[in-house]
Amino acid sequence: MGRRRLAVFGGSFNPPHVGHALLPGYLLSQDLADEVLVAPCYAHALGKELPAFEDRVAMTELALANYPDDQVWVSAIERDL
Repeated sequence: MGRRRLAVFGGSFNPPHVGHALLPGYLLSQDLADEVLVAPCYAHALGKELPAFEDRVAMTELALANYPDDQVWVSAIERDL
């Protein structure tokens, strides 16, 4: 098996919307990536107030729930950074 291509898709996901939900499908269908890691930001880079991180992660997981788990997943890595 060759190298897997991972796309990292970050953002505030405040709230996740149809554009967020469509991008992983586009990347996969156009053979631009084999997997898509979606990473909501913990804090906004410009200091904008955001809803609770865990709530945005949960909403993003719901928005992307129709994708196979081995191709698209939501990571809470920003919480730990």
